[in-house]
Parts: sequence; structure tokens; C-alpha cells
Amino acid sequence: MLGAGGVGKTSITVQFTQSTFQTVYDPTILETYHKRIVVDGVPVAIDVVDTAGQEEYTLLSDHTIRGGDAYVVVFSITDADSLEEAKSIINQVKRIKEFESFPCIMAANKADLQHERELTNEEILNSLRDLDVGYLETSAKNRLNIEECFCELTRQARRAPKKIEKVPSHCCVLL
Repeated sequence: MLGAGGVGKTSITVQFTQSTFQTVYDPTILETYHKRIVVDGVPVAIDVVDTAGQEEYTLLSDHTIRGGDAYVVVFSITDADSLEEAKSIINQVKRIKEFESFPCIMAANKADLQHERELTNEEILNSLRDLDVGYLETSAKNRLNIEECFCELTRQARRAPKKIEKVPSHCCVLL
């Protein structure tokens, strides 16, 4: 899970792994969650690494990115700047992983806050056009597209070219 601070990375992660919504925001440094799901009839064990959004943890983020198999990059529809930061994160992953294409979903979070919306769907889609990533609008509060986000990311990871890894093929590390 990657993205700016306060966009809902932890809320999405906790909603996915524990089916709960946290109302209190407590900044994360680095936390790992585990969940087993079935995607298209195939069981998969998912490790979700919830990263910090604060700039002072950028080096930690670089190290974590190297170990990831797939990425959820989160931004908030209520914060236009968070979309620009998310795009920058995609470019950072491309640089670190040395790949132009990799399993990735951009999650436009906080869909439950339509009255505070700063980004239209059209603006988001135009902005993401050249990034070669998936896109879903999510709400951690209402559980909108949370399960779908991780299922689609798992599908992308299965289709991605494989390289020799220490991680078993039935396990996927999602950031």
C-alpha cells in the first residue's frame, strides 16, 4: 500500500483484512497484514505491507518497494494533490523495479465523501491514461471495491511475467 499520508491506505488494508473501519487516524510507519482469499477459484495467501505516507520514511519505502510483487497506490478524491503524489509514486516504483509495467491498482479512496470531492472521474482517468495501471474508486468506510481491488491486483500479479523469486508462487506480497 503506497500513497500520501492520510489518503486511507491503512483504512483500506484494515477493511480488507479485518472487515472493520477505523474512525481514528493513527499514522503508520510500516505494518504487515495477512489474509487468505480465493480468486477465480484459486486460493491465495496475501501479505499486505501498509507503508508510511510521510516524506521522512521515503528510504524505508524504497526498500519496501523492491520486495513487492504488486502495488495498490492510494489517493483521495478529496485531495487533488494526492493524485499528483500517487503518479509520482508510480514513477518511483518504475525506477526502483526497473520495469515500465507491473501489477498495480490506483485506488481513488474516500468515495463516500462526494460532497468534498476535488477530482472528477474524467480528471482522474485523463491523468492516469499513460500510466498503464488499473483504477478503482474505493471507500474504506463503506467497503466499496475493497475486495475487488485486491482480487484484481491478484489477477494482474498472476498474468505478470515471472522472475525467479524466493516467494512461493501461491503467495503474493501486495504493497
